[in-house]
Amino acid sequence: MKRLLFALLILFGTVALAQELPNIPDEKIETLQFNFRGQWLPSSDPTQIGPENYRVLQNLRYTPAGTLESVGGYTKINTTVITSTPEVDQGFHFKKDNPAETHVLVNADGIVYQNTTTIPSAGDFSGTALHTDSSGAGNPRFSNAPRGNVAYANGVEAMIWGGDEMPVGAFITSTAAVTNTVTNPKDYSIVVNNDLTGIKNVAIIGGGNDGETQILAHFDGADNDAGDYTSEDDNTHPMVTVNQTKLDTAQKKFGLSSMYFDGTDDYITVTDEHGVEDWWYWATQVFTIDAWYRFKDISTDRGLFEQKDGADDWVNFIWDQSEGDLVFNIRDGGVDTVTLTGAFVPVVDTWYHIAVHKGWTTGAGSVRTITVDGVVLVTVTGEADEWPDLGAPLTIGGGSTGDFYGWIDEFRMTRGQVHWIAPFTPWERPYTESSRIWLVGSPRPLQGVKFYIDEANTKANDMAVQEWNGTAWVSVTSLVDNTDTGPSLAQDGTVTWDSTVDTSKVKFIENRLLYWYQFQVNQANATIYRATLDAPWQDIVDIWDGVYRQPIQFQAYKSAKYEDYTVEVNDPLSVYYGDLGGMTNAEWLVLMFNDRTTALQFTMVGGKENAQAATATVYYWNGTDWADVGPIADTTLGGGGESLGQSGAISWDPPDIEVEFRHTLFGTTGYGYKIVWTATLTASNAQVNTVYGI
Repeated sequence: MKRLLFALLILFGTVALAQELPNIPDEKIETLQFNFRGQWLPSSDPTQIGPENYRVLQNLRYTPAGTLESVGGYTKINTTVITSTPEVDQGFHFKKDNPAETHVLVNADGIVYQNTTTIPSAGDFSGTALHTDSSGAGNPRFSNAPRGNVAYANGVEAMIWGGDEMPVGAFITSTAAVTNTVTNPKDYSIVVNNDLTGIKNVAIIGGGNDGETQILAHFDGADNDAGDYTSEDDNTHPMVTVNQTKLDTAQKKFGLSSMYFDGTDDYITVTDEHGVEDWWYWATQVFTIDAWYRFKDISTDRGLFEQKDGADDWVNFIWDQSEGDLVFNIRDGGVDTVTLTGAFVPVVDTWYHIAVHKGWTTGAGSVRTITVDGVVLVTVTGEADEWPDLGAPLTIGGGSTGDFYGWIDEFRMTRGQVHWIAPFTPWERPYTESSRIWLVGSPRPLQGVKFYIDEANTKANDMAVQEWNGTAWVSVTSLVDNTDTGPSLAQDGTVTWDSTVDTSKVKFIENRLLYWYQFQVNQANATIYRATLDAPWQDIVDIWDGVYRQPIQFQAYKSAKYEDYTVEVNDPLSVYYGDLGGMTNAEWLVLMFNDRTTALQFTMVGGKENAQAATATVYYWNGTDWADVGPIADTTLGGGGESLGQSGAISWDPPDIEVEFRHTLFGTTGYGYKIVWTATLTASNAQVNTVYGI
């Protein structure tokens, strides 16, 4: 009886549950169906045939009743067989949306081939194998993998591939060559992983403020500040403002403000002998002098800049009101040796990029030109006379022929380098410190990177690429730069090299553990809006997941005994710390983690860093003894070579997994690391606030 009642309850519950399910009427589904009742009009203009008709009929056919039905069967995707005796064991359609890719992958006779023809078109498989199975491989399997990858396993290999292009792991620029640390790092990792363009969505290569920049003034500051100004180039020139010359926040091309000149004895002077003599004596060198000018009045001549030494010797750049010309003139000993005259009548209250160049067309020689907004006004060839040695200051916004009335922003003079050699579009951004070196990080070894260019480089240059091999940066082999049309980074394209699967190693840089590739150009001004990676088909590698590991032991061996600071270094409050002060080179620190570790991130207590020059050696447990990990990168080094002299990381190339073993110490089992310093760490200092493993 109880069983019967229980069965009835289940039946009633099922009926009640069914009654609660939503009931979707047929007419709702009907509105989502497409009724092919129109006509097939393959020769008609698709814009003229109406919404019910169609021009393309594919995988469908008419029935005797005049309706359409689907066509059964298969469509060939390859026009010829893969091999002479193919035996296809497995196939997979690997698709990606951004960038769009299609790869039909098959394993035939133990070899993986691909067909990149867009389905349903037919095309042949590539004759170049993506992969050849190792001996003993079994039945292969393909599968989609995260972040637009395909995984592959065959019983003896577990592999991964990202197609032709995959996302960048990191993209960081540097103003100096990178060994272990990045100089003035700018992280564009997010920027280059999307398709957006424009100044806020690009990585800047170059920057415009480099070693050849003699003076650069952003003219940024507080409104109405009439005090002297200091230039932002490496030379930091004192710039003396005269009379009512002042900063104005109401008008600026970039930044906070520009410099305002009222047209009557307002100008800036810059000495010719700041630290060294003859800043403005450029002899026969190439140059570019450029700035943004906004005229408020054009009723008389306006001086843009000048260096004048007496009545017969000068270099000046003016706007001639009577002729409606921009004029660049060099006079030496009463003789006009260089004169460029280009027709130009400015519209008041309009910003113009005005520049004069020497070295136009080739980047060398004596061809001079004046440009406005990148458009050539005049070009003069054959004048090889030099810029004279004048014992006079540089004047900006004034001169003997007239004073400037309006605003000047982003004034720059460059000696020994011409920034443009052909018509160009001026940058819509301020000049920054020159970053001609950049790092591209990847979660696995690469054979190339593709760059999508927003602003193309026009400077003659060469590109070099290096990989990190575990101990040093070394040049990649068989480098091919397809962005090079004369200058590198001049167009979208790939930069490829021989596979580095067997040579590249991970390195901890800017809090990222990745495979790093260092790019360098000797000259460039370009912007990159997107970058993608080309990683060859390869074994799945073990890469850091981004989660810092806490130590399970932090034991300082001092005065013949271990001092346990494990709890202290796991607490971020600075009142708790691991005290390494006074540790000698006959003593050591032991750290233990649950996972294998390749880097240690130290945060030092502020004001309690080590002040004694010392270097560290790191050891791992090889199953029987402590073994040296080899060369390390220590970014905790202070300016005098003091390890733990600042917060940073100690990292190394991890030993092969088969030679590193877990170890039981202090009642804990884990991966142990021993650190010894070459000199006694500063007593009462060397206080470690926290340490994490990577």
